[in-house]
Amino acid sequence: MSNFENNPSVKKYMSLFDEQAKALPKSRRVTLRAEILSHISALLPEVAAPEAVSIALRQLGSPVEIVSQELEMNPVPATTKGSRANRVALVVIATLAVIWLGLAATPLLLATFAPVPGWLLIVCGFVLIISAVALVMSIRRLRR
Repeated sequence: MSNFENNPSVKKYMSLFDEQAKALPKSRRVTLRAEILSHISALLPEVAAPEAVSIALRQLGSPVEIVSQELEMNPVPATTKGSRANRVALVVIATLAVIWLGLAATPLLLATFAPVPGWLLIVCGFVLIISAVALVMSIRRLRR
């Protein structure tokens, strides 16, 4: 580790970069981090004043800008490791929503033939609404 890497401003800059770069694939994140450190090394002497470090970091641009530019040039593919788990979870949510829609609709349908307490109709109405929203949202996210 070089002297400039121990500088608090550089540490803060790199930790902000690490936070922002989580959206990038690991291999690109590691490469880009090394490139940034190389640029900082080229801009700074072995022992640099805090003002020189601040100027060098401003010349590089903010980590947010660097990561944004990288994502614009090389978009991350939509399929990631977690996508299968997310899809399974959304399918489970959609399935449960359909089941709850059926369960909540049953007392409402029975109300046409026999008296049903008002509170039960209200609860079933809320369950219908919530289940329908969960179903629609999960289907929309599955289509992405």
